[in-house]
Amino acid sequence: MTMLTKQETLANKLAELSDSFAKTLPARLSNLADALKVCEVKFPSREDVSALYRLLHTLAGSSGTFGFFALGQVAAGLEERLSVLLDQNQNHGLVDGFAEIALDVHVLLDWALADPKNAPDDVSHNLKLKTGRTNVLERTGKPVQQSGMNDHLLYVVGITPDKNPHLLLQLENFGYSVRFFANIIALTAAIREKLPSMLVVDMGLQFEVDELTALQATLPIKIPTLFLANDSRFQHRLVAANADADGYFVKPLDMVAVNERIESLLRREEKTPYSILVIDDDKYITDFYSVILRSAGMEVNVLHDPSEIFNALAQHRPELLLMDVYMPICSGLTLAKIIRQESRYLDVPIVFLSTESNLGKQLDAIQSGGDDFLTKPMSASYLISSLTNRVERYRGLRELILRDSLTKLYNHSSLVDRTSVEIERAKRHNKPLAFAMIDLDYFKNVNDNYGHLVGDNVIRSLAQLLQKSLRRLDVVGRYGGEEFGVIFPETTGVAAFQVIDKVRQTFAKIKHHSADHRWYFEVTFSAGVVEVDTQHDASTLFDHADKVLYSAKSGGRNRVKRH
Repeated sequence: MTMLTKQETLANKLAELSDSFAKTLPARLSNLADALKVCEVKFPSREDVSALYRLLHTLAGSSGTFGFFALGQVAAGLEERLSVLLDQNQNHGLVDGFAEIALDVHVLLDWALADPKNAPDDVSHNLKLKTGRTNVLERTGKPVQQSGMNDHLLYVVGITPDKNPHLLLQLENFGYSVRFFANIIALTAAIREKLPSMLVVDMGLQFEVDELTALQATLPIKIPTLFLANDSRFQHRLVAANADADGYFVKPLDMVAVNERIESLLRREEKTPYSILVIDDDKYITDFYSVILRSAGMEVNVLHDPSEIFNALAQHRPELLLMDVYMPICSGLTLAKIIRQESRYLDVPIVFLSTESNLGKQLDAIQSGGDDFLTKPMSASYLISSLTNRVERYRGLRELILRDSLTKLYNHSSLVDRTSVEIERAKRHNKPLAFAMIDLDYFKNVNDNYGHLVGDNVIRSLAQLLQKSLRRLDVVGRYGGEEFGVIFPETTGVAAFQVIDKVRQTFAKIKHHSADHRWYFEVTFSAGVVEVDTQHDASTLFDHADKVLYSAKSGGRNRVKRH
């Protein structure tokens, strides 16, 4: 059987499945409408809302698989919102928050019954924005609410604020909402009411560790847990490990290290989807693999014309290329060589996926610039696992290249590159763009009085606060030493000034400590904010922002100035 016949057979099967699914869709939508009607009472029961959730879950999965991508995306967004509502209302009625979701299900039904293949742009956009997967705030010069600040609820058990006011103050300054509980009984009651983002447990409660473990076993999800201890004895670490602890910290606490661990755990489930570019001239093949990869949560873009490869790379910035060896316009081997001619794409993984079983030809594909060769047919799980491992390795290497080792922010060269990209994008789309240059005040005194390791902790604490205080859309980098740069896309200078000034006020409250924890002190910073105009490139923008920063320093420090 030729490769072309295999492709045709696969495409025919996919088309048959899609047609079969399309015939069942009116009945599926009718069942969804009936379930919604049952729920639209004054006090919907948990069972009825759960039934509606299951229908949305099924619709989301099957629609995307059989080509109804818009319907699948919108249904998935509604499913996610309903899941959050059910999780947050374990022992309460579901009135609050359900009405808005019900209204949006009606919107879905209205257009899906008429044209399930194509959701109106405004409907698809608006409903997906409500899933909670976006962290982009519009900034047009109006006062803005900080993204990331006070988003996460921490339960601290075993100590009270009066016994450790420093812990409470530091956690709140880093942007967490905190509740303290003296014992496991009070903690259990609170968890039954609302699940926290994380638990912080004082090891003075050794006799209650078993009860804590038993409590975790009754919950729908495992809550990340940090243990605080008076020493690092193996026996205590063993107790924490048996309780499935996610971190162990010895008092007096290094709050910068504690905050880093908290943030890493909270971000564990917030990874950006893998970006995959599928290259093949056969639309059915690209659709088929797009369905598989999107079902695993990956972001997939498709290219049918190899001559458009560099436009696609620049537009989509993929983290992996998945391509066939045989294409009529340009073979996959030749296309890989063309891609590798550009130094900026030398490290992007290229994975060939083909029916070619000849080992020599597979080696030729690797030598032409490929990183792996997968042979069709293969299971969906194997394909997903293979690509996931490749992208994870690529991300890890990119982090080492692009990030500053101390702060994990963009390093100097990466910040310059990103600034150039954002300036061009702002000019192309006629959107505002602001930039802030930040510098710690009297930082030499910190190093002279407390040592460079303490100074490094001060730098890390500001980096953490900036990351928590800004949108994912914003770009933060370490410009050098104790200087930082922040890029604010689609943001006016006025709005950027408000954000940075709020960060300044918060940072000034954070308590830093000497290496032996005998001395506590505060540090401030100054900043200069500039709104980009048509005359700016990265170099002139940095120079301009640096002059405004110098003006803030000359004006007394601990202040933000805007040009």
